[in-house]
Amino acid sequence: PEPGPLAELDPLMKGVAKLHGNFVIQAFFASVHFKAGVDNILETCIKNHRFHEAKIRVLAFRISSQDRAMNIIEGYDDDGEEGAGEKLIFLLRKLAFENILLIICLWHSKLPGCLGEKIYGAIIEEAKELLKIWFQKELQEDEKSYSRVIVEKKKLKTANIDGNIFFPNMEKI
Repeated sequence: PEPGPLAELDPLMKGVAKLHGNFVIQAFFASVHFKAGVDNILETCIKNHRFHEAKIRVLAFRISSQDRAMNIIEGYDDDGEEGAGEKLIFLLRKLAFENILLIICLWHSKLPGCLGEKIYGAIIEEAKELLKIWFQKELQEDEKSYSRVIVEKKKLKTANIDGNIFFPNMEKI
């Protein structure tokens, strides 16, 4: 099978489709805050022709509940590759990531469950690679936010005249 673009799957961050021996693998990531969000994203994905053609769609999700107990809602689906989803959920637990949906798609010509143990390593590596990219983007966003705070503090310091701070559209404090 030939890797194809899945550009219209907007809520998803997509990894690069890669050829691993006799199968193509691609990882997808989405930020989710409710179980219904997982279902909605999966419904949207299945409507995509290329996504629908995947022989295997292994997934795992972890969501921190909005209740006072702060429970974690989690789940996985092996989709015919016994233990694959469980390995993904273990990875999310180990990294303590929450509010995340991971989907790993495989395109191949064999029957489900016939890819052997090498499939597990490929699934975990693709998941790690995409999570690393996501985490780096999050860090960059945090740095931008932090930089904006520093710039705002510098502006406030320069606005400090005779010990009095002036804010735009406000009287002297």
